[in-house]
Amino acid sequence: MSVLVNNAGIALPADFLEVSNADFQKVLNANLTSSFLAMQRALKSMITAGIEGAIVNMSTVNAQVAVPSIAAYCASKGGIMQLTKAATLALAPHNIRVNAVGPGSIDTDMMAAVNANPGAMTMVVSRNPLRRIGSQREIGDVAAFLESSKAS
Repeated sequence: MSVLVNNAGIALPADFLEVSNADFQKVLNANLTSSFLAMQRALKSMITAGIEGAIVNMSTVNAQVAVPSIAAYCASKGGIMQLTKAATLALAPHNIRVNAVGPGSIDTDMMAAVNANPGAMTMVVSRNPLRRIGSQREIGDVAAFLESSKAS
């Protein structure tokens, strides 16, 4: 069994009306296009060799809950959700499972600015029913499950 995890993610925060086309495209390329291309390349090899497997794409709650200062990020991760759905339908006949994980705020380098700002951290934590941000380990555990035969 083969596994691919698409875990790309960048955000370039900016006022919605001031986001440049170059920055918008940079985020789409890093978050969405790269995942599509990695899936396509891996899947062609897997299908040719008759290899079953699993793909896990990392999305975010921001695929559903928009934030105007990260519009490109929200759009790219919403695209990941739709790409996952399309791939799921296309690949089921080949016994290749495709899932997406859409976590909320996770303690990563992307959260460094929020972690350093008590006001921002209070706002982020207030949106979470558990009143905390998640850990990388928690998301890794979810991805490991989705990759496993237990998720079949």
